[in-house]
Amino acid sequence: MERINQICDVLSGRLERLRVRNHEERPFYPNGTARDVFRMDEENLDELFRALLWLGHLNTEVVPELVRRIVRNFSTILAVVLRIRPANDLNILQRFTNLIISDNSFYDPPRLTDENLPIPLNEAQFFFHPQGSEFFDAQFQFCAITLRREGHIAFQDDYRSQCPLPYKRQERIGGGAYGEVYRVKIERRHFRSHGDRTGNLEPEWLARKDFRSHQGFSDELEALNKIMRQPQKHDHVVMVLAILQYGDTNSLFFPLASCDLHQYLNGPNSPNHPAPVTVDQKSAIFNRGVALAGALAFLHVGFGETVCLHRDLKPRNVLVYNADNPEKEIWKITDFGLTVLRNPEHSITAPGGEGTYLPPECGPTRGRVTAQSDVWSLGCIFSLVITYMVYGSRGVRKFGEKRREASESDAFYITSKNSTPRISPAVTSWFDQLKQIVPSDERESRVIRESLDYLQSKALHPIRDQRASAKDVEVALKRIHDHFNRQAPPQSRSSSELAPAHQPLHARLISWLKQRPSKTTVSYMQSFQYDLGAPHVFGFRFSPPEGDFLAFFSAQPTLVWTVSEIMSALRNGSQIPQPQSLRATDGSIKCFAVSSNTICSCLGGDSFLCYVYNIEEPSSTPRADGGVKVSYDHMGFIKKVAMSSDGALSAFVITERPRGSESHCTVYLAYTQHLIDTADGGNNYPLPRSSRSNSVSDSSFMSVTTAANLIFEKARVGSASQIRFLNFTPDGKFLVIIIQDSSSGFCIRSWETYSGKCYSNFSVAIESSQTFRSLFTTCSLFVARSGDPCLAILADHRRIIYVNIYKGTHTDRILNINVDSMFVYDDGQSLLLIGKRRGLRVYLLPLHAFDRSDIITLARIDDLSYSPVLDDAAVRRDANQQLKLLIASSSGSFLDMAIPC
Repeated sequence: MERINQICDVLSGRLERLRVRNHEERPFYPNGTARDVFRMDEENLDELFRALLWLGHLNTEVVPELVRRIVRNFSTILAVVLRIRPANDLNILQRFTNLIISDNSFYDPPRLTDENLPIPLNEAQFFFHPQGSEFFDAQFQFCAITLRREGHIAFQDDYRSQCPLPYKRQERIGGGAYGEVYRVKIERRHFRSHGDRTGNLEPEWLARKDFRSHQGFSDELEALNKIMRQPQKHDHVVMVLAILQYGDTNSLFFPLASCDLHQYLNGPNSPNHPAPVTVDQKSAIFNRGVALAGALAFLHVGFGETVCLHRDLKPRNVLVYNADNPEKEIWKITDFGLTVLRNPEHSITAPGGEGTYLPPECGPTRGRVTAQSDVWSLGCIFSLVITYMVYGSRGVRKFGEKRREASESDAFYITSKNSTPRISPAVTSWFDQLKQIVPSDERESRVIRESLDYLQSKALHPIRDQRASAKDVEVALKRIHDHFNRQAPPQSRSSSELAPAHQPLHARLISWLKQRPSKTTVSYMQSFQYDLGAPHVFGFRFSPPEGDFLAFFSAQPTLVWTVSEIMSALRNGSQIPQPQSLRATDGSIKCFAVSSNTICSCLGGDSFLCYVYNIEEPSSTPRADGGVKVSYDHMGFIKKVAMSSDGALSAFVITERPRGSESHCTVYLAYTQHLIDTADGGNNYPLPRSSRSNSVSDSSFMSVTTAANLIFEKARVGSASQIRFLNFTPDGKFLVIIIQDSSSGFCIRSWETYSGKCYSNFSVAIESSQTFRSLFTTCSLFVARSGDPCLAILADHRRIIYVNIYKGTHTDRILNINVDSMFVYDDGQSLLLIGKRRGLRVYLLPLHAFDRSDIITLARIDDLSYSPVLDDAAVRRDANQQLKLLIASSSGSFLDMAIPC
């Protein structure tokens, strides 16, 4: 008996030395403690159970097998027994032995093993009477919670909630309305995968998110389960590692990050953290932002028939891992508490509350959110990333201060009194400041300019449905990031050194003209075979290059063709297809505008009245819908109209009030979608309307439901008869108007479309002894390679004035030919001129040396008449990327002529 007591004391002492305490000072034994102790001291176990079997008159030959089984499956039970055993008590040791062996035979299966712990009180009393209660209480120190990788452990509302938590340390790192976040150090062997008996061999730090409400826990867990069940995963989406419901606390465990993106960009631990210095460092930062776009695209398109809407994307919900190791640093999207999975065709109600990075549709009016709502938040985050690239953490904080100066919050948009949101002027001003930075490396400069332009037009668009998809954003930013990977350009390089593939279009044309064969360029011409002699004809208009239609306007009707169908018919020698006819039943068309996907026809009357037609493209044959009538009784009638290339914006010159004088006009700039929404019962405008046409009886501008003027200050432009031009730059960033205020000059005014502020207002005087007849002939608005908005104005068919709107400068030259129409190629370097000279002539004028370049004759077309007012021309590429000059003539002909490129 004395030897048995000695062995039990030795084993108990070794166990006791391995006992630890958790963050609550509760003692527990790490998993595997008993097995390790007994495996290292099998000699004492052998002696102990040999003595016990001998005293029980059992066969001692089974002792080696008994010891092996104890170490493998019963070590924890034996450790509890040794801990509660009274001195000189053999009864509890015999009860333990009886769990394994009876009459020299082993139980199969055993009556109780380590895997069954902890056991309820009644079982403890059954197996270990009279020490059952002591066994029940002591077992929990050997049964600390073990987290299962990608598993769900629930210890709630029963005796198992007495198991200690395995946290050696716990530190709070954040919290909010949902609950608290901690960094916890998990004891060794208490975090393991299914089927792994060992688990983590060393203590491991994890992040633990505790929830205040069970509903919040259930919502996030449901979203995470759906994400984790997908066959594909994304490296930049944080996956849950373990799930624990313990007592009243619901917890999710995640990999522990270095910090979140808000802390990373704002540098709270290092207030003056410098910006990345080298191009490689800036490239890496930018690329991590691109990876976030890819992660969001995965959430939006990686779930088959459903889309995963995050709905709370912000820097604090992006985690940064390995922040101290640039080679391994990675950013990941987290926090799916507001995430929902929905059919991509359906929107859902916006979550309540306001936030810096929430889109306009989540504002006070509680609109509807879709995947494009997440894109807004991504655009906000990416603008901070670019700011950090340029200015470091100091710049990120300064950007926030600027936004707070512009409004009560630091949101990226503002809302006017009648609920039309727009991007905050503080944001556009900050973007302009960033774009004016001139880094030593041109690659960085291009990345900054192009990415900010893209974010402003495609991600931070106040109209939800006008935003790009997350996938489109990822693709575009990847393309922009490629500038970093290209070899830095040399300091100077003459145009003669350029490779042919990179030469400007005019240089390639000159080369072609010198080498071209005697035969003429391939061209096709065909009659429309349609009566275009409608009364009050306004003529043809091609859609911008992104669209695929041609429209013929008259007072009634409007005819619409598909350009690609016409070109195909010409190549095949077949008839041009019949057009679609659009009629506005409320009156006659007075003015019109086209975009790549929309037609706006404005009708005459005493007040504002127009029809907006959407050009649908369900197949290769675009067709216009039935149109939406937009009528505002309180606003003046329309004199001129323009649409941005993508159709997102519409601008009107209107009289100051209904039935007002045409000598007192103003500019009205609105989002096209808002025009449609206010006419079509949209959810964003709660005030009542008298009809679907949006006619209102109240004459107060601010009391009606209408798409608000994006131009803050009332933009008076004088007499409608003096306005010669109204249009948007191709990128939609600026609205430009030209007013001929005398016989010798023009007034040029422009507005930023996203901020609504006046961008420029200056006059261009023409000093010449020559008497001009009508002065203004035509105009082409474009963006130069430098990114500056520019104008080419044709005066009196012979004088071209080249205006840089950004700089407020201009140059001009007199031509030796008459020109009726002109436009700028998409390369921003060449001007195409169309004129009449014993037939139709097509010329090219390079803009790089505008005042001294030779005019190049491209084509002579003797059998086609051209009227500059009624006809239209366009340059676009066909399916084979062949550059084509297209001319639609009101005489009834369509020309398709190849241009060498």
